[in-house]
Amino acid sequence: MDIHTAKFQTAIPYTLLAISPALSDLHTRRTHQKDTELVPENCPRCGVYLFAGDSSTRVVRTKRRRTGRTDTPNTRSNKNTRARQTTCFQSSLFPRRKRPISQSNVNSALEQLPASIYRTLTSSASTSSIVSTTTVAVPSPKAVVASTIPRSKSRPKKKTGLQEMLAHNRVKEEKARNASAATRTHSGLAAFLDSL
Repeated sequence: MDIHTAKFQTAIPYTLLAISPALSDLHTRRTHQKDTELVPENCPRCGVYLFAGDSSTRVVRTKRRRTGRTDTPNTRSNKNTRARQTTCFQSSLFPRRKRPISQSNVNSALEQLPASIYRTLTSSASTSSIVSTTTVAVPSPKAVVASTIPRSKSRPKKKTGLQEMLAHNRVKEEKARNASAATRTHSGLAAFLDSL
């Protein structure tokens, strides 16, 4: 990337911050997608400008996959690698980026299923691949587990506290009306008899 283009892209969010913070966040997020080191004063997840006291910063180890243990100089230096994470308190509102599922992850997840389900999946996949020349996609383990579990019948939902209170108040009012109506007729009859 040209140095002038990089300077321009980092200057746009600061220019727009006073006019439109949302538009400034959008440009910051776009800049972060291209290069995360360009704008350190903004949240890398949502792009919001980090004012003093509106963010948290921590130093953590970078995430890496565990493979076979080797003590080469490159792996030893990777163990000590640290990353600085700065986030605003609103970044949990934004969804995380989803990684594409690799075929090896699907196969390992299928092997962890119960034996009866795994056998039926592999046998149905092998028979259908024999019948047709097209490849059969193995369903994801979540879909298989969800389809094997019978759906429970819909249960009546428990009333919320407010609905229970309103129903209780209605019952009380009805009882009070009945009691007051009974006392009114009794007091009216008693008053009539007393007047005779």
